[in-house]
Amino acid sequence: MFRVGSLKSYNCEQCGNDFVSRTALRYHFRAKHLGKVHCEKCGREVLRETLQDHEAANHERMTAEKQGCFWDMPPKREAKFVAMEMSTSCRMCPRQFGTIHSREHHEKQDHRFTASKRAQMATGLSPGNILDYKNPTELKRFVEEMLRPIPGPASIACATEIEAVINLLKECFPLPVARLIKGGSYIKGTDTQGWSDVDIVLFSEAFENLEDCKKKLPEVINDLGKRLKKSSWASRFGS
Repeated sequence: MFRVGSLKSYNCEQCGNDFVSRTALRYHFRAKHLGKVHCEKCGREVLRETLQDHEAANHERMTAEKQGCFWDMPPKREAKFVAMEMSTSCRMCPRQFGTIHSREHHEKQDHRFTASKRAQMATGLSPGNILDYKNPTELKRFVEEMLRPIPGPASIACATEIEAVINLLKECFPLPVARLIKGGSYIKGTDTQGWSDVDIVLFSEAFENLEDCKKKLPEVINDLGKRLKKSSWASRFGS
């Protein structure tokens, strides 16, 4: 079972179709799949008791006909059998399978590739959400390799610089600082290789009320700028 927006959808593990209720799913399973098994050679569902008859009637005859057609052409015969053997590729990764059933089982288990996603691909729509097509291990690998900042000496030096800047702002602030809160993607650990930001919030008890704060804040900010320009870090700040 998975959620689509605010609606629940119940997925049939046999064929991948989605249903709006457990009752609909049970009815579908009893009508379409109960007592049936997949033929490993063609992927079709057949009654368990007729599986041997199905294989004899369909696959043994087809194999004999194909062997006869290619018997006098060994190179072509070999190429034909290899192509038949590995003719089914996963639609989400390079893995190949001998039957459609084995491919679909892999897609559902490893990529959560259900009927709704197959329909989306069949209409030519590109995947809109990477979470729909990656299992937890693949997502973790993607985050570590593509999103998370690269650790090492540069990362450690960056952390030291950020702490120094925060301490400088606290020291140069014209009013007594009662509390300081650090935020932003860098502090929360949600920064990426291409984007990072740091926020700090300073609290002071020097204002009487909100109106007093609004009135005095421009002067406080201006004074802070002057102090920063006089500090040892003056050359590293912009105008």
